[in-house]
Amino acid sequence: MVNTPSGRTEVEQPVFIVEDVATQFAMQSGTTVLVAVFDAISDQAKQEKVSENIILVLMTTCVVPVN
Repeated sequence: MVNTPSGRTEVEQPVFIVEDVATQFAMQSGTTVLVAVFDAISDQAKQEKVSENIILVLMTTCVVPVN
């Protein structure tokens, strides 16, 4: 809801379900790196966070020789 001089007006806003991120980094073979941490996605309808879910993105490298 938005307050305007003529009264309250309801404004539609887009809801984004997908977030797209591109990242580049260098790692040595055999190492593990914490790439990202995501907090729980809030419920758009209730405007509250679901606090049980935290997503950790870990990446481990392994160089495979090509014959």
